[in-house]
Amino acid sequence: MTATMRTLFLALLFVNISILILYSDILMIPTANANLLRADPSALVINEVDADTPGDDTAEFVELYDGGTGNTVLNGY
Repeated sequence: MTATMRTLFLALLFVNISILILYSDILMIPTANANLLRADPSALVINEVDADTPGDDTAEFVELYDGGTGNTVLNGY
């Protein structure tokens, strides 16, 4: 896989994750504990994506920001 293909793949993954986060209330199956497991979708933001660090195939990451509350439960995302 070329670097361009990897970058395109990760960009599409970023878009898909963003859509899932925005519409998580629609996609989640309601349970008795649903309100305990999910944060307000508007409070969780993809803050940074490092798609392809030149020379290092282990440094890719996605950084989530929860408005500063910390320790946001990601179950259901």
